[in-house]
Amino acid sequence: MKKILIVAAAVLAFVACQRDPHFITDKNYRNEVHADFEVRMADFPMLEVRLDTLSTMEREAMEFLYAYMPLSDLADYEPSFYLNQVRYAFKARHRPHGFLP
Repeated sequence: MKKILIVAAAVLAFVACQRDPHFITDKNYRNEVHADFEVRMADFPMLEVRLDTLSTMEREAMEFLYAYMPLSDLADYEPSFYLNQVRYAFKARHRPHGFLP
């Protein structure tokens, strides 16, 4: 019985660690953002925004940014700049006082 509980706990811990949480928790809104992102990318094919190597949270945050940022911002910076901003925001979100000492 003790071995079964240990194995069950290990399996649950492994499964919990494998979850890839969503940045946009509402599925309908997430689909809307993705659709708006696809439209924006179709309108500006010269933008090379590669999101396939990102985590789910990073990809959804980047899709949101590119779907709704002003057009002037699209041309100002490379996608890597915005990705760094997303990553810094996620880091700050998990610190008790942001980036303050």
